[in-house]
Amino acid sequence: MTGAADPLMAREKRSAHLIDDLARIEVFSPLDLAAPWSANSLNGLEGGMLERWASLDDLPDAVVVQYEMFLGEGLRRLFGGSWVRLEASLVEGAVLGVGGEERGSTGWGIDYGDDRGIDVVSSLLPTAFHLRTGTWWSSTFEVTASLPRRG
Repeated sequence: MTGAADPLMAREKRSAHLIDDLARIEVFSPLDLAAPWSANSLNGLEGGMLERWASLDDLPDAVVVQYEMFLGEGLRRLFGGSWVRLEASLVEGAVLGVGGEERGSTGWGIDYGDDRGIDVVSSLLPTAFHLRTGTWWSSTFEVTASLPRRG
């Protein structure tokens, strides 16, 4: 199969493998592996990122991709969405990075296929650095959880 579905299938597969390997990835050490997307885990992970790096530009491309895959996979699993590739024009600051993939996978989102819309995963890291609260990611998950589901 070729076309638009290939990057989506690859993203889903890579994200699933990342979740299986969380215990072996240093930047994910603040997580409670029994509840990786709980508010405490998300806040610990975001806070650790903000303490370790001064800005998004300081993060290695591979780490940006790992954070985004972790966050997006959590949204997908918890709230029933699907990975979608967004046009770079929809996401400010798209910069090509390693391997031709956009810096931090800019342009990825989770589409809920209903009135809940799309969570723009590529905005989660830049917003966390902008706000520097250490709670942005858990707030995003909380808001998404509060949106009514169709069906």
